[in-house]
Amino acid sequence: MAGEHSRVGKMLVFGAGNVAYSMVPALQAVSGDRGVEVYSRSERSAAALGAAYGVEWHSGSWMPGGAYTVCVVAVPDGAVRASVERLEGDGRLVIHMSGSVPVMPLARGMSGVMYPLQSFAKGERSDLREVPLFVEGQDGASHDAIFALASKISCKVRTLSSAGRERLHLGGVVVNNFVYRLLALVQALGKGTGAIEVTDYEALLKTTMQRGLSADGGSRQTGPARRMDVETIGRQLRLVQKEFPRLLGPYVAMTESILSASKDEELSKWR
Repeated sequence: MAGEHSRVGKMLVFGAGNVAYSMVPALQAVSGDRGVEVYSRSERSAAALGAAYGVEWHSGSWMPGGAYTVCVVAVPDGAVRASVERLEGDGRLVIHMSGSVPVMPLARGMSGVMYPLQSFAKGERSDLREVPLFVEGQDGASHDAIFALASKISCKVRTLSSAGRERLHLGGVVVNNFVYRLLALVQALGKGTGAIEVTDYEALLKTTMQRGLSADGGSRQTGPARRMDVETIGRQLRLVQKEFPRLLGPYVAMTESILSASKDEELSKWR
């Protein structure tokens, strides 16, 4: 194992946010505990991440020397370009982890993307072995190096272009960020009764996800809009308008979308 670690070389995780807290231990498993260091503009953030995993940390105006063969950029999308350009160096592989930022070719060294399709939090360590990693390189050599590294981290590695990754990221926003927002609105529905908890929807949520992942989502669609039950839709709209106005926009948008799809499906039977 020690020999494998030594071949990988020293790695730097550039950033100390949610993604970094799962990337550091994943890279430690590849390069060894002393093969990973971390950086953040904030001394406090860098120190906290370093202490969490027992690794050396850097902050402020510090610049990496030639010892780092791999730099993993785990920063907000708006800071990716400046970070990648700052880390450019001969013989160095610079990898960013953004879903919406394209590959940034470098004149020196290699660059590319390793995008994990997962939601991260500082207090939760994600096991990346089962998380899909989507990779892209500025050229063939960059791609192969990133793919090899990603394959040491996850058993689910795929090549995907910047255009494809942008669509993938959009889908992630829908199934993750939008769902959180909808669950927050659902929680508000129960506050007026005192008897409805968001956990009451657990079995329904699990069934929805299981069915949705096992077949075409549209083919498993149910509910009043799918049945074109205008009477039920009308009652629910009146309730939403009266007591839960924040839910009105999402309810109308999704109902119209399902109604439209249902009408198209019915019409297709006669074509």
